[in-house]
Amino acid sequence: MNSDDIRNADEKRPQASSIDKARWAKSWDEALQAEEASDEYIRQRIEKGRQERKKEMLDFLRQWRSQLIQSDKPLQTQDYVDKVNSLSAKAAIVGKEITERFDELCDAVRYASTKMSETSSDQPTGRNRILDALAALVNFIERT
Repeated sequence: MNSDDIRNADEKRPQASSIDKARWAKSWDEALQAEEASDEYIRQRIEKGRQERKKEMLDFLRQWRSQLIQSDKPLQTQDYVDKVNSLSAKAAIVGKEITERFDELCDAVRYASTKMSETSSDQPTGRNRILDALAALVNFIERT
């Protein structure tokens, strides 16, 4: 095909009318709006899931704290191990969405719990350390 053939083909091609251009522009705008709405829906679902995971974590921490406050008898070592394991599992999920400070506070709770399970002779002080660490973690999560 030479340049004359190309020029002749261009001349034979029907020109788009302004109505066609307007329809195309409108359909393009509608497609973009639909995509933006879809993206917003996805963002809302992600945020809703994040808030639900955060609520589950707070419920767990508050329950643990309440259990420590209400219990007069010393908790068994296995109780602390179970709680720390649960904390670690929940922190692995929620921690991805929060900051390094979250990890530090979780570590403080783990450390206080580990010390408490190792030295059951110091029950009130150990319990208070755990309660303080839990309170700091709950406060941090509520603010994020």
